[in-house]
Parts: sequence; C-alpha cells; structure tokens
Amino acid sequence: MSRFGKITIIISFVALVFLSVTYFYISGLEKVYFIDDETFNPAPKSLFINPVSSEENRIIQALNLLKSPQSFKGYSSEVPSSLVFNSVSFDNNICYIDISFKKNSGGSSSYHEDRMLLSIFKTIKHFRPETEKFKVNVKDGTNSFKHISTKYYMTIKDNNISITNR
Repeated sequence: MSRFGKITIIISFVALVFLSVTYFYISGLEKVYFIDDETFNPAPKSLFINPVSSEENRIIQALNLLKSPQSFKGYSSEVPSSLVFNSVSFDNNICYIDISFKKNSGGSSSYHEDRMLLSIFKTIKHFRPETEKFKVNVKDGTNSFKHISTKYYMTIKDNNISITNR
C-alpha cells in the first residue's frame, strides 16, 4: 500500500471517530420543556441542559434556570436570584426541596411566594408527574417566606397551591 493510501485511511478513521463522538454527545443532550399554560409565566418553550448524572441534578439545573430571567427576552420570573436550591429528593410521591436564601448586599428582591412555589412545583412535576405533595425545607439562613408557612406539605390543585397534611 502506498503512503498516500495509508494517510487516507488514517484521516478517514479519525474523521469517523470524531463524527461518532459528536453524534453520541448531541444525542445525550436532553431537551427540557417547561410547563406553560399561557396564563402563568410565559417561559421559553424549550432549553438544552447538558447531560447530568441523576434525575435530582437535572431537576436542580432546571430550577436554577427559573431564577435567571435576564437570559430570556421578555421573561419575568418570580424566583429570586437569592434563592439557592440545595437538593431535591423523593420519598414515594412526596418531593422534598431543600433551599436557602443567600444574603443580598442590595435590598431584598420582590417576588410573590405563591407564584414562585407554583413555578418550582410545576417544573418538578414535569420531571416526575407522579409527584403529589411537596415539602419545602429552608436551610442555612433566614426564612424569607412571609405569607406561606413551609412547615406543611403542599399540593397543586387547579393551578393553585393547597396546604395539606402528610
């Protein structure tokens, strides 16, 4: 075999490996759809999230997208940037969300607690439709909730948040 033939085979092999790696990476990306019934938070219809190791990490990535409205033109989020999603865990059909509020040097941000929780719960319910109840645990720092008590379980009924017992 001539030198030109060997070089052609090597270049073809490298190109094939590159195309295979590119294909498998792109097929590993997951398209995430936000629930939007056109009456509440007109969020973008789809976003790409890089592959993650677990369902809980994917949910936390999606929740973190809710608090970055500057990246979406015309999108107004009720999730303040001071909110930190620490963890999300599931026990049967109950979702436990551990959050904390980081101290802002500027004044406190204005948000509606019920709309914020509804955005969070709907996003989680998108990933786990079987989730029936939610429990928010505020860790590390001051609880910034003024109108809704986080010591109870909550459900979504008719696009509203209902307080419930375990």
